[in-house]
Amino acid sequence: MSEAFRLIEGALYTTLSGDSNLNTTLGVGGRVFDTQAPSGSAEPYVIFQITAGGDENDSPRRAVDVMVRVEAISSVQDTARKISSRIDALLHNQELTITGWSNYATQNNRPVNLVDTVAGKQWYRKGAFYRLRASING
Repeated sequence: MSEAFRLIEGALYTTLSGDSNLNTTLGVGGRVFDTQAPSGSAEPYVIFQITAGGDENDSPRRAVDVMVRVEAISSVQDTARKISSRIDALLHNQELTITGWSNYATQNNRPVNLVDTVAGKQWYRKGAFYRLRASING
């Protein structure tokens, strides 16, 4: 299972970091991170993380059904909203390229709309949980 997760994470990173529209908003370096941004990262940025799921085990063919949280994080609410909208355009009802696998469904399952206050500064977190289903080729 860890190999499937690694490939899904790679596909998410490639899809998000490879989009020129998203990179224009995020700025130099793309700032897309798996799970957590490094301490001191410039904002805005995007984080993604597989949060639930695993093997489907309902047929002889290997298949996975996972939930992925993808969030835009910014100190400017409108920027987080704009990034979140672009993420949704890239992921909802789109097929990701996952090496050796066929991604047959990716849907926005539940929105994320949070604000945190850390050291007196507000951080807007906007995005969604995406349900991603894929089966191994062959």
